[in-house]
Amino acid sequence: MRVGSLLDWMIGRVPVPDAAEAQRMLAEAALPGGPPPWSNPTSVRDLALMMSWHGVDPERIPLGWIGPVRDAERVCAACADAARCHAWMARPGADDPARFCPNHATLRGLAAAQGEAG
Repeated sequence: MRVGSLLDWMIGRVPVPDAAEAQRMLAEAALPGGPPPWSNPTSVRDLALMMSWHGVDPERIPLGWIGPVRDAERVCAACADAARCHAWMARPGADDPARFCPNHATLRGLAAAQGEAG
Protein backbone atom coordinates (compact mmCIF):
# COMPACT_ATOMS: atom_id res chain seq x y z
CA MET A 1 0.00 0.00 0.00
CA ARG A 2 1.38 3.39 -1.01
CA VAL A 3 -0.81 5.56 1.23
CA GLY A 4 2.02 6.25 3.70
CA SER A 5 4.25 7.29 0.81
CA LEU A 6 1.45 9.41 -0.61
CA LEU A 7 1.02 11.26 2.67
CA ASP A 8 4.79 11.80 2.97
CA TRP A 9 4.79 13.23 -0.55
CA MET A 10 1.71 15.39 -0.02
CA ILE A 11 3.17 17.05 3.07
CA GLY A 12 6.54 17.46 1.42
CA ARG A 13 8.59 15.01 3.46
CA VAL A 14 9.87 13.08 0.45
CA PRO A 15 10.07 13.68 -3.29
CA VAL A 16 8.06 11.47 -5.63
CA PRO A 17 10.37 9.17 -7.59
CA ASP A 18 8.55 9.64 -10.91
CA ALA A 19 5.26 10.81 -12.38
CA ALA A 20 3.96 7.27 -12.96
CA GLU A 21 4.47 6.37 -9.29
CA ALA A 22 2.69 9.58 -8.26
CA GLN A 23 -0.31 8.61 -10.42
CA ARG A 24 -0.35 5.08 -8.96
CA MET A 25 -0.33 6.51 -5.41
CA LEU A 26 -3.12 8.95 -6.21
CA ALA A 27 -5.24 6.27 -7.89
CA GLU A 28 -4.78 3.92 -4.93
CA ALA A 29 -5.99 6.63 -2.59
CA ALA A 30 -9.00 7.26 -4.88
CA LEU A 31 -7.65 10.69 -5.86
CA PRO A 32 -7.17 10.21 -9.63
CA GLY A 33 -7.27 13.95 -10.29
CA GLY A 34 -4.65 14.65 -7.67
CA PRO A 35 -4.90 15.64 -4.05
CA PRO A 36 -7.60 18.12 -3.11
CA PRO A 37 -6.47 21.57 -2.07
CA TRP A 38 -5.79 21.66 1.64
CA SER A 39 -7.19 24.54 3.63
CA ASN A 40 -5.24 23.50 6.75
CA PRO A 41 -1.54 23.12 5.94
CA THR A 42 -0.72 22.11 9.53
CA SER A 43 -3.24 19.26 9.56
CA VAL A 44 -0.65 16.52 10.11
CA ARG A 45 0.50 18.16 13.34
CA ASP A 46 -3.05 19.13 14.32
CA LEU A 47 -4.40 15.61 13.91
CA ALA A 48 -1.46 14.15 15.84
CA LEU A 49 -2.13 16.53 18.74
CA MET A 50 -5.87 15.85 18.63
CA MET A 51 -5.22 12.09 18.62
CA SER A 52 -2.99 12.50 21.66
CA TRP A 53 -5.62 14.56 23.47
CA HIS A 54 -8.22 11.85 22.81
CA GLY A 55 -5.82 9.16 24.07
CA VAL A 56 -5.22 7.54 20.68
CA ASP A 57 -1.91 5.75 20.14
CA PRO A 58 -1.08 6.24 16.43
CA GLU A 59 1.27 3.25 16.57
CA ARG A 60 -1.59 0.90 17.51
CA ILE A 61 -4.30 1.69 14.95
CA PRO A 62 -6.46 -1.45 14.56
CA LEU A 63 -6.78 -2.67 10.96
CA GLY A 64 -10.51 -1.95 10.95
CA TRP A 65 -9.78 1.70 11.71
CA ILE A 66 -7.38 2.41 8.83
CA GLY A 67 -10.20 3.78 6.62
CA PRO A 68 -11.69 6.04 9.31
CA VAL A 69 -8.21 7.37 10.16
CA ARG A 70 -7.59 8.16 6.49
CA ASP A 71 -10.94 9.95 6.42
CA ALA A 72 -9.97 11.87 9.56
CA GLU A 73 -6.73 12.95 7.87
CA ARG A 74 -8.68 14.32 4.89
CA VAL A 75 -11.26 16.02 7.12
CA CYS A 76 -8.53 17.71 9.16
CA ALA A 77 -6.69 18.81 6.01
CA ALA A 78 -9.87 20.46 4.70
CA CYS A 79 -11.09 21.78 8.07
CA ALA A 80 -12.98 25.04 7.88
CA ASP A 81 -12.48 25.71 11.61
CA ALA A 82 -8.70 25.23 11.86
CA ALA A 83 -8.29 28.64 13.51
CA ARG A 84 -10.49 27.55 16.43
CA CYS A 85 -8.49 24.33 16.70
CA HIS A 86 -5.23 26.27 16.77
CA ALA A 87 -6.60 28.61 19.44
CA TRP A 88 -7.62 25.58 21.52
CA MET A 89 -4.15 24.07 21.13
CA ALA A 90 -2.63 27.29 22.45
CA ARG A 91 -4.98 27.19 25.49
CA PRO A 92 -6.40 23.65 25.86
CA GLY A 93 -8.75 24.49 28.73
CA ALA A 94 -10.42 27.36 26.86
CA ASP A 95 -12.62 25.22 24.61
CA ASP A 96 -13.79 21.64 24.09
CA PRO A 97 -12.96 19.75 20.86
CA ALA A 98 -16.37 18.05 21.10
CA ARG A 99 -17.84 21.44 20.18
CA PHE A 100 -15.72 22.16 17.10
CA CYS A 101 -13.66 19.19 15.86
CA PRO A 102 -15.34 17.25 13.05
CA ASN A 103 -13.12 14.27 13.94
CA HIS A 104 -14.08 14.19 17.63
CA ALA A 105 -16.51 11.25 17.41
CA THR A 106 -14.12 9.23 15.24
CA LEU A 107 -11.17 9.81 17.57
CA ARG A 108 -13.27 9.08 20.64
CA GLY A 109 -14.41 5.79 19.04
CA LEU A 110 -10.85 4.90 18.06
CA ALA A 111 -9.59 5.56 21.60
CA ALA A 112 -12.34 3.31 22.96
CA ALA A 113 -11.43 0.56 20.44
CA GLN A 114 -7.80 0.76 21.46
CA GLY A 115 -8.82 0.58 25.12
CA GLU A 116 -10.88 -2.55 24.47
CA ALA A 117 -8.02 -4.17 22.56
CA GLY A 118 -5.71 -3.65 25.51
